[in-house]
Amino acid sequence: MGGNLDTIAHIKDKSFFPNLELWKDTIIFLETSENKMKPEEFASVINNLSKEINNAKAIIFGKPKDETFFEEYLTIVKEKITKPVIFNMNFGHAAPNRTMPYGGTIEINPKDKLVKITK
Repeated sequence: MGGNLDTIAHIKDKSFFPNLELWKDTIIFLETSENKMKPEEFASVINNLSKEINNAKAIIFGKPKDETFFEEYLTIVKEKITKPVIFNMNFGHAAPNRTMPYGGTIEINPKDKLVKITK
């Protein structure tokens, strides 16, 4: 589950947005776009996704474009998210980027900063 925070912010209240039950026990992938969302907006979107985040097992954040607002985003994540988090992964809009498959099986080890796609 997950995607681009700019897009999620615009579709969160739409009827086609995945219901809360679909977020249960998932690993959420989130990333910002090349628009370089301001930290205040980033915090607002994270707040708006709090129920979905709290239903998940863990969250993986893609690297911010040009690492703009890296420290600010990281501070917000640490303050607002109590689930295991891996931050600054190479997927999404920032280079180098990798494709993150949806619907597969993934193992994460936040302590060792390890993500393993197993299926």
